[in-house]
Amino acid sequence: MKRKKAQKEILGKLHIYAYNVAYYRRVYVWSHFAETWARDQWSTSSGQADAVKEILLHVLGTEPEIIEETEKEAQEEAYKDFAEDYAPLD
Repeated sequence: MKRKKAQKEILGKLHIYAYNVAYYRRVYVWSHFAETWARDQWSTSSGQADAVKEILLHVLGTEPEIIEETEKEAQEEAYKDFAEDYAPLD
């Protein structure tokens, strides 16, 4: 039971980091003004996501499909939020 709880909490962290990677990558590409800041956020989040995936895979024995699904959901949410935050002015 403790393993499942730990897995759930770490998957939540992966969602946050994967979201940040996708969101700040979009900001980086879109905005020259926020370029350095966004690159730093993207880089930091990417490192955190990689570390969390290693824990999930090798320590908790999480199925790779669950990790991929979590990342995909986070990316889709980030892309949606980015589109809302940086919508073109009509």
